[in-house]
Amino acid sequence: MRVYLRQCGSYFLYAGLFSLFINLLLLTVPLYSMQVFDRVLTSRSPETLLVLTLLAAGALLTQLALEIVRGRLLLAAGAKLERLLGPAVLEGTLRQALTSTGGADAAGLNDVAQLRGFLSGGTLTALFDAPWAPLYLAAIALVNPGLGGIAGGGALLLAVLAYLNERLTRAPLRDIHQHARAAGNVADSAAQNAEVVQALGMLPALRRRWERASAEVLSAWLRAGRASATVGAFSRCARMLIQIAIMWASALLVIDQTTTSG
Repeated sequence: MRVYLRQCGSYFLYAGLFSLFINLLLLTVPLYSMQVFDRVLTSRSPETLLVLTLLAAGALLTQLALEIVRGRLLLAAGAKLERLLGPAVLEGTLRQALTSTGGADAAGLNDVAQLRGFLSGGTLTALFDAPWAPLYLAAIALVNPGLGGIAGGGALLLAVLAYLNERLTRAPLRDIHQHARAAGNVADSAAQNAEVVQALGMLPALRRRWERASAEVLSAWLRAGRASATVGAFSRCARMLIQIAIMWASALLVIDQTTTSG
């Protein structure tokens, strides 16, 4: 992994740099909306509206290009990981098979595939974007400190819900991987020794072993699914409540003529 990080550090460096500009460009739509409400609707100038729209479209297209490039960088990093670690893990698995009486577990190759998926998936992209969340909170606080307080409280609430989701699903997900490997090993062993299993009448016993492992997988999957669905529902409700709270507070500010409608 140290060799990999040395060779692929530039991938993550540029991905982080692109994330900065992507998150800055995410302010395009709110800034465009503010200008339309505060400038275009008051001046009734179609020329101003056209210029603002062209600028916003250009910014969004730039954001699109940067996101595509960032995604391809992370895909390249994932492919590099598999090329570096895959052969080493395969050799280790084969050495284990030759020296161990119990055979070898090929799950290491699945772990490499999971690492590759992590590098090229949405989780790592979210980690690149998360540090820029304070930028949005600061922008809202610049409009009005009260609105910034509501947004900050909402962000804290969503972070707590995300932490709860991780804590509630961590153990079931670990159990899913463990029992799924056990069920897969039973099935692989039965397939590789099908003639012996049939000749010795071992199929019912193997089936019961597989059914027990499969039942454990299903039970863990249900636990993880129930926890994730419950916390996810609370998160979606919380996001909508935060939006309503922001709109409510903003409307009060406009009524009091503290800020503009934009």
